[in-house]
Amino acid sequence: MSALQDVQTAAESIARKAGELLLVGAKNVRGGGVHTKTSSMDVVTATDVASEELIVARIRAAFPHDAIIAEEGAARTGSTGRRWIIDPLDGTSNFVRKWDASVVSIGVELEGQFTVGVVYDPFRDELFSATTGMGAFRNSQRLRLRTEKIPIAEAFVGMVGGYKPWAQTERAAVASRILLSVGDLRYTGSAARDFCYLADGRLDACFGNGYCIWDLAAGVGDRTRGRMHRQWTAGGLSTNQRPCGGSHPETDARVPFRCAGRARYHRCSKPERPARLNRFYVKRWP
Repeated sequence: MSALQDVQTAAESIARKAGELLLVGAKNVRGGGVHTKTSSMDVVTATDVASEELIVARIRAAFPHDAIIAEEGAARTGSTGRRWIIDPLDGTSNFVRKWDASVVSIGVELEGQFTVGVVYDPFRDELFSATTGMGAFRNSQRLRLRTEKIPIAEAFVGMVGGYKPWAQTERAAVASRILLSVGDLRYTGSAARDFCYLADGRLDACFGNGYCIWDLAAGVGDRTRGRMHRQWTAGGLSTNQRPCGGSHPETDARVPFRCAGRARYHRCSKPERPARLNRFYVKRWP
């Protein structure tokens, strides 16, 4: 087994263990405490924190010299060139309202390039896993690129993003431009799950804004198979690509929007502060 496969196997095991905490926490999420962050909808629960603590502890035990960054604040530098990027509970607003649409997301980058992505949905017992150059899988079943072409009018498009007013305003503008052109929009509340559903053919495209690095890290592990419209890379403190969306290859040239372009990024001054996608725009195809 290669070192990359060792990392993937460990990430899968850790994600499943964290998923068990989500199932327990979902039974009494209000009792576990809910606190707001940037807005009344941007929340964190005791389960977010417990999941992150479990994930970080297991990574440190297995890979003591790797770097770590996580949504709820855990961060450390490393000496191996490998960094683990963690969203311990993606879809917290869903979780609080007992919508079973939350996942554990773990991405791994090596020398600034994403190599492994694992997303676990404990409510459906679905483990999505991908390693660069080795394909993408759902519960050990390889995901195949579909060959049928999807007309614009039938495309299912996922939408998700941050809760800051500028992000919500921009997404509303995008949605109003494409709603009558595509089959339907789905606001799912989990960027990590959107990209998995894209790879699995349940969505034909997805877009959003206001992302942080942990929102997307696990979703780009299989970028070599063309599942994403643009490649997201966040090496160190900055991003050198402009993605905020993805689409299936057989839908890409047909959806009437381009989720890329005039993007601006924060250049962060501290390792524990991730690069943030700050703007996006949508451009109609000719």
